[in-house]
Amino acid sequence: MTEILNMSYPPDWKNFAPSTPDKVSPRLEWDNEKFIWDLDYNPPLVFIGQVSCPNGSEALVYGIRFNYNRCKCNVPQAPNNHFVDFVVLELNSSSSRTHHLQQTDTVTYSINYESDDELFVSEMSKAQINSLSVNSVPNWKPRDAVWPTLDDEPMSFLNQFPIIKSPVTKEFLTSNETVYLFWSETDNGSAFKITTQDTIYQSADDHYALENKLHKKAMQQKATKKKTAKKKAVKKKVVKKKTVKKKPTKKK
Repeated sequence: MTEILNMSYPPDWKNFAPSTPDKVSPRLEWDNEKFIWDLDYNPPLVFIGQVSCPNGSEALVYGIRFNYNRCKCNVPQAPNNHFVDFVVLELNSSSSRTHHLQQTDTVTYSINYESDDELFVSEMSKAQINSLSVNSVPNWKPRDAVWPTLDDEPMSFLNQFPIIKSPVTKEFLTSNETVYLFWSETDNGSAFKITTQDTIYQSADDHYALENKLHKKAMQQKATKKKTAKKKAVKKKVVKKKTVKKKPTKKK
């Protein structure tokens, strides 16, 4: 049985009977290369957050990290020596369903193998983003964000979950990332997709904005220092003038 860990807080089951996702197996193939995992390898799921769906079901979001040192493969390994998948446990009053979301041909995490399933947020209008957001609009860097689609239609944005830095996320997941959950209703029920964004990543716009801010701050500090030095010089001159003793005049 897969172990369940909490990032910082347990899930709120509300009116749903407690349930756990189906066992999540790591991918066995990537770009025509085979993965051979250790037989006893069963990493824990880390609970990230939950949100209500428009169809009345509840979505519980988990992350799971697979370490390359527990498998044999010829696939180029990531610099951090692992990859992360996401799991959405969909609950309703009578049943549950596990959605194992992986990256395939795009940056979007999905159970579908679509080669083109995203829109550049920078090309979307504010009205379109507002209409597709179930609760609030995503808080992200628009220039670096993508919006998932399903069958060429943009999905609804449900919620975002920051992955906080903690001993649990450091060892079993990742940190300094935000998870964005999207949803669509299909003939086969709910469909979910996830995108992520590095919260410590600095885009080119952010870089130049920060440089400009630091330059202005340096100029202000220089001007303040110059002004303070000038005031001190004037004050010193006034004090010196006041303390100058007059030479006594000789009496005739």
